[in-house]
Amino acid sequence: MWLALPGWGIGQEPARPGALENFIEAGASWQLEPEQFALEYGQFGFRWLSDARQRARATGDRLLLWDGAIQATEAVVDFRDGRLSGVALSIFNRGDQGVASLPDRESFEQRVRDLIAVIGDRLAAPGESRARGDAEGAVRADGWIWLTDTASVLLEWSYQREVRTRNVPYSPEFIRLRLAPPPRERSLLEEQLEQQQMVRREDLPANLVKSGNGDVLIGNVPMVDQGDKGYCAVATAERVFLYYGMPVDQHEMAQIAESSSAGGTSPDKMLDALRALQGRLAVRVRSLQEWDVRDFQRLITNYNREARRRGLPQIETGRIIDVAYVYSRMDTDTLRETRARGADRERFLRQVRDYIDRGVPVIWSVQLGLVPERAIPQAAGGHMRLIIGYNDSTSELIFSDSWGAGHERKRMAMADAHTITTGLYIIEPRR
Repeated sequence: MWLALPGWGIGQEPARPGALENFIEAGASWQLEPEQFALEYGQFGFRWLSDARQRARATGDRLLLWDGAIQATEAVVDFRDGRLSGVALSIFNRGDQGVASLPDRESFEQRVRDLIAVIGDRLAAPGESRARGDAEGAVRADGWIWLTDTASVLLEWSYQREVRTRNVPYSPEFIRLRLAPPPRERSLLEEQLEQQQMVRREDLPANLVKSGNGDVLIGNVPMVDQGDKGYCAVATAERVFLYYGMPVDQHEMAQIAESSSAGGTSPDKMLDALRALQGRLAVRVRSLQEWDVRDFQRLITNYNREARRRGLPQIETGRIIDVAYVYSRMDTDTLRETRARGADRERFLRQVRDYIDRGVPVIWSVQLGLVPERAIPQAAGGHMRLIIGYNDSTSELIFSDSWGAGHERKRMAMADAHTITTGLYIIEPRR
């Protein structure tokens, strides 16, 4: 039952059950437990991103505030200590809406001005400008904040400014509305400062869960759903940063890594983006194994040698190597045997065990389609996921994909995992 107690709403009318504006206007929303939230807001199609029920996500055209005065395309809610602690509403992001919807800087800035006016009018408060500092995320976002008796409200936006001298075009990036409990409980600013206390390296092993069946698992890596976009790389990075206590999201990462919805993220640009954030976010980025054209050519040569021995067709390449085509022509058993030779597999497994034992998840670049996998949205091609554990007794790796519930904990034979690997990367706290 919903109780519209006096003083919870800003206007004269009581809060409507299940209305998104209740996050802003009804202070009791911040007392909702996960089960209560599911009952109140189930009509919006929220889905839990993990069995822990600490985060839920909804998409679609039903995400309206104030009867459509503001339209969101995605909503993510977070729970802490069993209570609703934050809501992030994506009003625009380049990955989902594309550049054409806000084709120039003036249209982008007008959209922001309109949103500030609508929110200020509804809250009967002007708010104030707040620019995001260097240490608060992956990008410097502009913002406008309102602190009321019922909520902390922060509108943030970012776009790539045109730089003609460097041939950099204008690009809209994101507009989002972040909501948190009111200042008398915990303001949005206090929440951000709390989140920004990045964990220390020495505290990370405490996150390990060791089971009687031999599993060694990092048990509390937050889940993120990348949606239908080719954002696996930036969504995976978001999960690692959230695990470390840094409020960095995939849209910020997409901006600096120049990700595209259809084309995904270039491995080189992704690595450059992560390295550029090392000083800003006090992390260290390491490449344990990365894709290299000479290594790939060597793999083809070794594969062809094994294929000849087995009487199988060899891979022929020209001056331009189509990586996806080459992998599609390879026989999995032959590739597995090729990659098993030498010390590469043992080094791969040793690195994974070493970092998991430290409580550090391993960013894992793979080629899908080489070994069978059940119920995954992407059947083939390059992909990025997280290794979060291992089991030596069953010779399996435990991994996770950024596709939401059902993908938070999966297993693969270590030999198969090594066979499909194209890169291994680490982000860890500097302190």
